[in-house]
Amino acid sequence: MPELFVVIDGDWFTCKPQPAPSPEPARVIAYSQRDERWAGIHLGASTYTMGSAGCAVTAATMVATMLDPTLTPLDVVTYLNEHGGFTAGGLLYWAKVAEFVEDMEPVDYRKWTKTSADMSYVTSVLSRWPAVLQVDFVPGGALNTHFVTALRMTADGKDIDIIDPWTGQRGTVLGLYSVPGWTLQRAVYALAEYSLERG
Repeated sequence: MPELFVVIDGDWFTCKPQPAPSPEPARVIAYSQRDERWAGIHLGASTYTMGSAGCAVTAATMVATMLDPTLTPLDVVTYLNEHGGFTAGGLLYWAKVAEFVEDMEPVDYRKWTKTSADMSYVTSVLSRWPAVLQVDFVPGGALNTHFVTALRMTADGKDIDIIDPWTGQRGTVLGLYSVPGWTLQRAVYALAEYSLERG
């Protein structure tokens, strides 16, 4: 669109076209596994419920909201229960979440329970899209598995911004799930990566 010149009360004004606004960036919708709408739903045929052990389902759902902001953990766990999404013990089959969400594809699941986390890999994934991280729910003792939604590296690159499905609140890995002296290499035990490219 060309510039326009307008005269008002003898003064000349230039009207420049405004660029089209950028599309609203996709964002992750925060959820808690303990929300009463789904907390009592069992994970498959197991004795575990969303409220007690639904962190993986809830964290993966939050990642999926980048593609479909209407999704809730209730939608996802209902689909998983109807399509064999859990082991007999209630563990999540990660790829089953992607079956339910259009354009979501499972990419990789990497574990570092016996070695230090590969932070170059983690940083690379988080530069593209959110992911699901395994952390220690009670740091410092035997591993007590918990999954969180990782959003991005912090500005200083020394921590990871997360949404914790236990509370539905934001925080950081080291701020919530570490003990003094730990680094991310020690505090991250696994990463589930999904591709979130549309089309």
